[in-house]
Parts: sequence; C-alpha cells; structure tokens
Amino acid sequence: MTSTRVPRGKRLRRILPAVGLLVLPVLTPVTALADTDLDVGGTAVIAYANGDLVRLRSGASSGNDIIAEYPEGTTVTVLDGPIAADDGSLWYYVSLGGDEGYIVSDWLAASGGLLQSITGTAWTNDSVNLRTSPSTDADTIASLGSGTTVTLTGQTMNNWISVNVDGVDGWIYSAFLSQDGSTAAETSVAAADTSSVDWSGATGTSYTNDSVNLRAEPSLEGSVITELPAGATVSLTGAVSAGFVQASTDAGEGWIWQDYLSSEPVSTESESSTVDWSGPTGAWHTNDSVNLRTDANLDASVITELPAGANVTLTGAVANGFAQASTDSGDGWISQQYLSEGDAVTVQTQRANVSVTAAEVTEEPVAATSSQGQQMVDFAMQFLGQPYVWAGNTPGGFDCSGLTQYVVQNVLGYDIGHGTAGQTAYGTSVGWGEWQPGDLIFFQNTYEAGISHVGIYIGDGQMIHAENYSTGVTISDVYSDYYSSHYYGAFRLT
Repeated sequence: MTSTRVPRGKRLRRILPAVGLLVLPVLTPVTALADTDLDVGGTAVIAYANGDLVRLRSGASSGNDIIAEYPEGTTVTVLDGPIAADDGSLWYYVSLGGDEGYIVSDWLAASGGLLQSITGTAWTNDSVNLRTSPSTDADTIASLGSGTTVTLTGQTMNNWISVNVDGVDGWIYSAFLSQDGSTAAETSVAAADTSSVDWSGATGTSYTNDSVNLRAEPSLEGSVITELPAGATVSLTGAVSAGFVQASTDAGEGWIWQDYLSSEPVSTESESSTVDWSGPTGAWHTNDSVNLRTDANLDASVITELPAGANVTLTGAVANGFAQASTDSGDGWISQQYLSEGDAVTVQTQRANVSVTAAEVTEEPVAATSSQGQQMVDFAMQFLGQPYVWAGNTPGGFDCSGLTQYVVQNVLGYDIGHGTAGQTAYGTSVGWGEWQPGDLIFFQNTYEAGISHVGIYIGDGQMIHAENYSTGVTISDVYSDYYSSHYYGAFRLT
C-alpha cells in the first residue's frame, strides 16, 4: 500500500449509499464526513464516529499497525497531511496523548471541538447538511451555508444536535456548530462575503457562490424547481422573505437562500486542477449506482446517475478520490470507491464460476439440507473467512448486507437489495430468542444511528455475518453484550 501527499483544498464531503457496515470499537472507519483542509500545525478534533473509538495507526493505510484508540472529542495536533492512500482515503499525521501516528480524515473535524450545549442559538461554522434524523444516512432537508443561525431544540444523539432553521426541524452534527460568539460574518467561508450584504429590495444581476436549490417558495420546505450550479447568473426581483431572495433564472422564477448569492461573479475554478495522471486506465465497471459528475468533487454538477454494473473506460486521471471516465453518457468523474476493475459481463461470469466451484467443494450439497432456512446457513458457511469489502456482495468479499443479499438471491431466488434498513421490509418478524436457522438478525446504532448491521442466524445463539475488516465473514454470539445491546429485530424469509 503506497500513499501520496495531496494538496490542501476545499473540504470534501463523502456520502455513501446505505449499505450495511458494522463499526466496532476496534474497526477502522470507512465513511463519514471528511475534513481535508485541516491546518498543519494546528489542532483538530476526533469526530463523526457515533460514539465508537477511532484508531491511530503507524501508517496512512487501514493495513498498518494500530498504535492506540481514542474517543470522539479528543483534540489532536495536526503534523502533516492530507496524505492519499491507494484506496482513495485521505489521512493526517497527528500527535495526541504522547503518541504520533495517522488518522483517516473521515474521523477528524476542523472545528475546535464538539458543541456540548443543546439549547440557545448557534451558528454553522462550515457548509453542512440539515438532515431528517441524526445520521449521515438520513435524507438531506437543506444544505446550509457557513454562518447560518440555528436554534438548538434540546435533543442530542451520537453527537448530533436537533435544531430548527427558519421553522424547519432537523439534525446537524455538533462539530459543525459553534456558540463561541462568532457572528455569521465572522465564520463565513463563502466565496464572497454575503453575510454583510443587505438584500432587502435588491434588484438586478447577482451570482450564486455555490450550488444551491431554486425553490418555489421562500422556505426550506418549498419544492425544488432545480439546482443551480455555482457561478449561475440570476436577476433579483427585489422580494425577500425569511432569508430567501426572489430571483428570475433560466429555469424560471423562484427563491434562493441569500447566503448562496454574491453581488460579484465568483471563481468556479475546478478542484481537480491538480490532476494525477498515474491512475488506473482501461475497462472498469460501477459496483453500485453512482453519479457521473462534471468535475472531481461532490459540488460538481451531475451529468447522470450510472447504474450498478455500468461499463466505463478510465483515462488515468485521478483527483480528490475521483477517477475520470468515458461512459455511454459522455466523459465525467466518478468516485473511485464505486468502481471495480474489469468489464461487468466478464467479472460476473468469473463470479458465477467461483460460486459454482465453491458449491462443488461443499462437503454436503445445499439441496440435501432439511429446510430453506438451513440451506441459507449452509450456503453462507462456505464463505466463512472471506474478507470484508465495503459495498461488496460477491464471494470475493462482502459487507454485512452484501452477504445477506447474496445468500438470499442464490438460495431463495430473489433480490432483497443491498441496504441494511431496506432488507427489514422482507419476511415475517420474529421475537427475541425465537430465531431459527436462516433468520436475518438486525442491529441498530452501531457505526451510525438507525439500522446499521445484519447477520444470518445459524443456531445455538450464533450468527454468521460480514463483521468488519479485521474479522471478515465470521461467527458471533447474538447474546454477547455488544450485539444484544444493539439488537433491533429479526425477520424470517422462509
């Protein structure tokens, strides 16, 4: 595993689909919000881990030795970074508690700490999503600009805080909130300082300083007409309401949140200006549905959404964890974690051959088992010891819901989808301790709030599941302190 020092730049936010992943206190984090513009020589805080411990490693890779584990809220001194690993993850070299080592940027926040208060007024200290529930997997209500004033409404969960913004209730992660007395103008990081602009009665030409929703009403609950890209020219009508400004655009007339407007054109220079041409080339395919974007960042416009299994040709250009690709919908950029090597048809044929070979060496044929539930167990057991792969759902590697999806599809003949929460829609609910072999057992509030892990019950209080990178596909005790305390429910498909 090699790593590359990457230039500091605009903060990158990575949001992955709702696939099952268990993050135990001994697991390297895989996905969260990532801060990639931390100040070298300054401080940062461990965050986003939903209560789990975060690993300090001897190198910038999840394969390096673990030096120590630290809880959320721990302050670190940033010595170097960000450093890009082969898998696209970004790491910082930090010191804390007398130790020096590497922490993946996903678990580091640029703020001075996690806001502890849950009442009063606060301000966002960076652009951040307002979400429907305390999880990065929850739906986004609105994207708030830095310096937005919010009212704290008294609830907290896994370091998320409930807030109200212009009458709309939602949740914000506490690392993005501040009560240090800074005003919106002082904390703004927008391309233009719009906090000091009085938009009352403003007319004429203005410009968006970031991608922003054009809404039918001056409210975060107003329906979205379209998403305007950064640098779009709009004409203001003079009407203002609840922090929104009415504007006429190429997509029609609507309302725009005032923090996303600038009186002067703003630079929309690409984050991918620093492009590394030593990346992968040739035939690859998407391993899940993913956006094809105009540039190598999550702020770039979406050209189209590519389905899982779409064939693409990589050019060799990589930047910010994205790879440039030629597709049937044109050229664009795809997040590297959604790409797998090879033509999709060829890979699927190889997977089918692997599956047949594995079945041939099974000591007892699946067909000879006594029930469909037991068939599921027998089929799953042949993958014991296989590696954990994020978003994996093939014999080459699984995540938790990828394993259950693959087993059900091959034994019962239908697809329950590759998402932990979505799999609870199938089957009949089973009470605690009444499980039978083949039942799917779900757990909640592991690496994030909500349903977040699943296994297959095999009997005697045990389940087989794709647990984490350290264990891969393994067998665990459902009655253990950890799993019993995170138990959600079980469902029988047979």
